[in-house]
Amino acid sequence: MLKIGEYNVYIGDMHIHTNYSDGDNIIKVFDRINSLGYDFVAITDHDEPNGSLEMQNVCRKLGSPLLVINGSEISSGEGHILSINSTEKIPVMPDLKESCRIVREKGGIAIAAHPYWEDIGARKCPAEWEVITLL
Repeated sequence: MLKIGEYNVYIGDMHIHTNYSDGDNIIKVFDRINSLGYDFVAITDHDEPNGSLEMQNVCRKLGSPLLVINGSEISSGEGHILSINSTEKIPVMPDLKESCRIVREKGGIAIAAHPYWEDIGARKCPAEWEVITLL
């Protein structure tokens, strides 16, 4: 955490992968996160929420204050979305709006993962998304 005037500024990353999809093993990811001085991360493996759960266990075992936000990166025929704050596996759907609906139904927040990537970006950003961000 940085202190800027009267404000506390927390630093983190909302889109990190582990070996549950196409990233490094949990300990290597944990070490990298710590070397960057992050206060929080969202582990968002492809179509798999277990990476975030394992990272939370690692933090507990090591006594780390790192805040790990549950999540996953959901594939759809129209792009990838992040399901933030959900530990449930979201089915792969061809329709982006349906994927967003299911994320919300499971208690998550749908966020565009990489909306400007031509091949897998969220080319159709539905107005009902809670958050649209460039990650």
